[in-house]
Amino acid sequence: MNKASISTLFLAVTLSLPFTVSLTELPSQQTAAHAKQEEQAELKLYAIQEKDKHGFIDQNGTVVIPPSYDVVGEFHNGLAMFGQGGKYGFLNEKGEVVIPAVYEDADHFSVEGLAAVKQGETFGFINKQNQMVIPATFEHARSFVEGRAAVKKDGKYGFIDASGQMVIPPAYETVWGFHEGLCVVYQSGKAGFIDKQGATVIPFKYDIANPFRDGLAVVFENEQQGFGMINTSGQYVIGPKVWEPGAFSEGLADVYVEVDGSYKATYINKDGSFVIPPKYERALPFSEGLAAVKVDGKYGYIDKTGKMVIQPQFASGGVFERGLAYEVIREEDGGYSFCYINKQGEIVWKSTKMKEFPGDVE
Repeated sequence: MNKASISTLFLAVTLSLPFTVSLTELPSQQTAAHAKQEEQAELKLYAIQEKDKHGFIDQNGTVVIPPSYDVVGEFHNGLAMFGQGGKYGFLNEKGEVVIPAVYEDADHFSVEGLAAVKQGETFGFINKQNQMVIPATFEHARSFVEGRAAVKKDGKYGFIDASGQMVIPPAYETVWGFHEGLCVVYQSGKAGFIDKQGATVIPFKYDIANPFRDGLAVVFENEQQGFGMINTSGQYVIGPKVWEPGAFSEGLADVYVEVDGSYKATYINKDGSFVIPPKYERALPFSEGLAAVKVDGKYGYIDKTGKMVIQPQFASGGVFERGLAYEVIREEDGGYSFCYINKQGEIVWKSTKMKEFPGDVE
């Protein structure tokens, strides 16, 4: 696995991606723990796909909002984005359309009560009453994360605050959202980290950099050094190593390591020590105590001791959120189905079978 292939896992997603990919971030006004508790308490519904339409179920698998939309996002602060006929709007948890589908793009509502939307050829920010409170003057924009929203002006990205003031001038080619107070930004093809005032905290010297998770960030400085993990001071805590690390989640990070000429996946702790021998074809981050791993072409779930809690049987790997994980089943007689499973591996909701899977299974 070389830099070109592994970078598809780690390289920053640029702001030119469509808003139909939902982002879940933590607001700056609260502690991370409090924000997580608030979001978990609020997010009661799970997006589903039935053939080519999308809707929502509750935790018991009961359909609450029937699949009737072309696309949906996750619920944030009481509203979820939906797309219909190439336009985007917002609905509430009762399935009522509160903001009609009139926008060319729409991101989620942040804790500030604002959402980035595209009106015509430019982006601005609306409130929950569908009022354009920050005018649509930007070439591109994303919703607020930790009190800052990325916006594009004259081909470069900067950040505004909730009043619409440009607090970090547009100077960057690509940016992530803020995570743990810092943001990955790119200048002249190199990545560094800035704080919320725009000060450079970690210099621009990396080919690839990912946001901080659990106090550590994955970076790739050059081919000679390879991937490693740095702290918020820019010091290497792990590496650079010969293996390829993922982000930390719940105290462990998924990594790929070469074993007998091929790459195997496993997990390390913050000392860089393997907690499970490298033996999986693929490994996903831990969430709610479980992680999806690929064995003999199928995904199951392990706990942090490496015990297989849910036997490998799925065509894709999911991540548990509020007790459920989204999965893909390859049917024995051909075709695919979507489903949600609980932590016992029981299916709580399943779609009708599709002859062909609409996209990449993994």
